[in-house]
Amino acid sequence: MVSVKTECGVDSEVVSVTYSQPCNAPSILINSPKHKAELVSSSSLLKGFVTGIKSVNQIELSVNGIRQAVNYSSLSSEFSTMLKLVAGTNRINISVRNECGEDAKSIQVNYTPPCPKPTVKILTPKNDLTINDNKVIVTGIATSLVNASDLMIKVNGVSQPVNYSFSTRSFTATVVLTPNIRNTIVAIVETNCGMASQSISVNSVQVQKPVIDLENPATDSSTTTFDNAKLFGSVSGITTPAKFEIRVNGTKVTDYILTKRGLEYYTFNGVLTLVNGVNVISIKATHSSGGVEIKTIVITKSGMNYMKSPNKIGGSEKTKEITPAKSTPTRSRNKR
Repeated sequence: MVSVKTECGVDSEVVSVTYSQPCNAPSILINSPKHKAELVSSSSLLKGFVTGIKSVNQIELSVNGIRQAVNYSSLSSEFSTMLKLVAGTNRINISVRNECGEDAKSIQVNYTPPCPKPTVKILTPKNDLTINDNKVIVTGIATSLVNASDLMIKVNGVSQPVNYSFSTRSFTATVVLTPNIRNTIVAIVETNCGMASQSISVNSVQVQKPVIDLENPATDSSTTTFDNAKLFGSVSGITTPAKFEIRVNGTKVTDYILTKRGLEYYTFNGVLTLVNGVNVISIKATHSSGGVEIKTIVITKSGMNYMKSPNKIGGSEKTKEITPAKSTPTRSRNKR
């Protein structure tokens, strides 16, 4: 009220003023993540500030068009939520409104899933294995393959067929080896995320047999009336005398001489004592690769009248055949 007073009188007027608090529109500030951020996790914390609202219900948040719950503190004006992202580009929209207006913000983030590096491990055969075959089964475990063709098995640089199971993450391959050398087997897995490999060595020894050349007796079966039989010939493909033996009727004998003539080449010569009846002579030679060659001959000693002789062969007493004496014809001499 305003009043004025003079000697002439008094005047007054009342003026009313009404004050209304200004109505502010809401506002949004996104602190993280930043627009066009590159993320490596499918979960990311979104946080920021919203002013000009009283309740969390005034906030709307969506990720790739799907509405998502959000946390809000009216004391600090801070909001937050854990984003669920998909691989690739994700669009995040947030909006608020009150009786005085509204505000909206939008950002994009890119999520790239981690690229798992492949792994590979050969289980069988073991490294530095020696086998007497030209084939071997290779087994192992390989992970993080996208396609079965991401796996390769090579032997000495040459690719081999391989079967892979995604359910068990295992592989199997029957590979061909080069005989009598150390073969290199390599398992390789290569994807967009990287490469892994393992190599082993397998020595393939092809089984070989020695060669026995029996010069005497010349036939596999013969009959004699003598107490002993000469035996001589040659053998190739053995490294030491221990790889050679002769048996008569299953009993190992030593009454022979084995002479080295060259690399893995020997000659043998001996006189074997026979028994009445069948004599089975077995000559056995073993190659260093494990191959065995056996040559068998049969000499039948026929029954005759025999007398013992003081001569001995191979530690046994030699017998001597007695044959009927032959008559000597007489010649008449003419007298002159």
